[in-house]
Amino acid sequence: MVIVLEADDLGGVAGRLAAERPRVEGLRGLVESSGLLVRLRGGWRPRFISAVDTAFPKSPVYLLGFTVSLVGLARVDVVDGAARSRARSWVLAEPLGELDQDYVSAFARVRERMEALAALGEGAELVVLDGEIVPRAGRSPLWGEALRLSERLVDEALSAGRIVAGVLKRSYSRSMAARLGVEGLTDRVLASLTLRRGEALLAPHSDEELAGRGCVEALYKPLRGLPAAVRVEACCPDRGRCVELLWLLASEAGASGLPWPIDLVDSLAKREASKVSAVAALLLSRLARGEAPQLGYASNPQETMGRRGSRHGQG
Repeated sequence: MVIVLEADDLGGVAGRLAAERPRVEGLRGLVESSGLLVRLRGGWRPRFISAVDTAFPKSPVYLLGFTVSLVGLARVDVVDGAARSRARSWVLAEPLGELDQDYVSAFARVRERMEALAALGEGAELVVLDGEIVPRAGRSPLWGEALRLSERLVDEALSAGRIVAGVLKRSYSRSMAARLGVEGLTDRVLASLTLRRGEALLAPHSDEELAGRGCVEALYKPLRGLPAAVRVEACCPDRGRCVELLWLLASEAGASGLPWPIDLVDSLAKREASKVSAVAALLLSRLARGEAPQLGYASNPQETMGRRGSRHGQG
């Protein structure tokens, strides 16, 4: 049902929204009787946690003769309570053509999983990805490698008694709502409305193959920060360790409500990716001085004029 009121009647809008409170209370009762509600408890705090993330521009930089993009990767390790970080980046260029953004996305997922596997090899007891554990494949053939590495990551973590988890900042899944018979709400909205701090909804993963390996999906409400529910996927040695993982993530929430290592690794990866314009400008400069001056221009002439004008102090 859509509520339509005059825009200057905000009091009326607020009143109509507040009238939905009984429905929210009814949803809370449904959650409590579902068998999916978990009250989190602590106790497990791994010595070595590693968080990994990548970032890249929403679209490549279009230049005359080629397109270029950049993938930034960051990793934050927390060892015995002390954090250390590292970051690197790769330039992706398509000569005489248009760089496929789907390829860029697949390349980023491949690099994430390679770094996560490296963290496991270095002794990380918990590896946290910013996003799904097994990504949704696109059309690029490179996605096959991303999926293969994802499966290897799960296998190696579980065989060593470790945990691999994915924290999803943006999730539109409805699998948990479907389990509860709730229509019209995403899992995140449902959990945000019904959970209290320190509580979670926990269920076997909606992907049958992952569920068969003991992987779960969950939504928890952090102990501090924004009261919005956070969606997590996790592959753990047992269910009890998954519950302890959720408590750990909830207790490490920053101002955003997300675990602070995820906030940090996200900002570091985005900082790397933000260098793409500088990289493109440097490529233009070197091409203009080298053997391919005909490629040394932006595809938009106004961008070229603006850059030259600013170099000479013109507006």
